[in-house]
Amino acid sequence: MGDEVFAKKKRRSWIENVIRVRSEENAQRCFTISSSLTSGGLLGLPLEIQKIFENNRKIDKLYDWQEKCLKMKSVENGRNLIISLPTGGGKTLVAEIFILKQVVCRQKDALFILPFVSIVQEKIKAFLPLGLECDFLVEEYAANKGRIPPIKHRRKKAVYIATIEKAHSLVNSLIESKTLSSLGLIVIDELHMIGEGYSRGSCLEQIISKVQYVSPSTQLIGISATLNNVDQLKEYMKAELLTDDFRPASHCSEYLSAEAPASGKSSMLFNHQVWGRRLLQKKLMVKRLLMARILIESADSYIMHLISCP
Repeated sequence: MGDEVFAKKKRRSWIENVIRVRSEENAQRCFTISSSLTSGGLLGLPLEIQKIFENNRKIDKLYDWQEKCLKMKSVENGRNLIISLPTGGGKTLVAEIFILKQVVCRQKDALFILPFVSIVQEKIKAFLPLGLECDFLVEEYAANKGRIPPIKHRRKKAVYIATIEKAHSLVNSLIESKTLSSLGLIVIDELHMIGEGYSRGSCLEQIISKVQYVSPSTQLIGISATLNNVDQLKEYMKAELLTDDFRPASHCSEYLSAEAPASGKSSMLFNHQVWGRRLLQKKLMVKRLLMARILIESADSYIMHLISCP
C-alpha cells in the first residue's frame, strides 16, 4: 500500500513539473517577442503564430489602427475594450490576437461569443490549426455541442467558441463551480445586439453584468460595426473605446443569392457593398448583413452564393 501511495505522489509530482515547465516555456516565448518581431508583424505573438497567420490566412501585416489597438497599455494591463469600426476593417483579427495572447502567454482560458451557429463553426475551423500548434484546446459551444459544465483540463488551456445562448449557460456553470476566474478574456462579437429587444440582447447584458460582479479580473472586449449608444456601453463596461472610420482600400459590389435546401430554388435577396481581403471574409460579412436584416435564425440553413459585380 505504501509503495502505491508513493508511486501516485511521484506521478503527480511529475505531471505538475511538466505543466510548470510548459508554462515557463510559453512565458519565455512571450518575453522575447518584442525583440524578435518585425515592425509590421502581429504584435505580441510568438513568431511561430505569426507564421501560421501568414501561411494559412495570407495576413502578414497589420493596419495602423490594429497596431495602435494592440499597443494600448491600459488594455494590455487588463482594462476592458470596445472596438467600433466599419464592417471589414479587421476587428475580428485583433480580437483573435488578444485571445491567442491570453491562452499562450498568460495561460488563461478565453471565451469567444458569436451571434450565429454558422459563424461559430467557421471560427472553429480557423482556430483548430492554432490550437494544434500552440497546444491549447478549441471547444465548440453551439446548437447541441458543448458540455455543461465544461470538462476540466489540467494540462491545457481552452478557447471556448460559443453562440450567445450557449455562452450564457457556460458562464452560469462556471459561476456555480466558482471557476469563472479561469476565464482570462471574453470577446463579444456584434456587441450592438445588446440593445436589441430579443432574448439575445438580454443574454449579453446578463453575461457582462455577471462577469463584472463575480470575476472583475476577467477582461471583456466587445466589437461591433455600429454602436448608437457607445457612450453608455463604455460606461457600463468600464471600457476603453477605440473607434475609427477606416475601411480597406479594396472593395467591390456583391450580390447575395440564398438557396433554401428543401426547395432547391435560389432567390436574389439584396445587394450590398462588401469590404474584405478574402472571399470567405466577404461571405461571412454578407451573411451577417442578411441575418441582421431578416432577423431569423432559420437563415442559418440557407446556402449562400456570393456573386461579384465588376
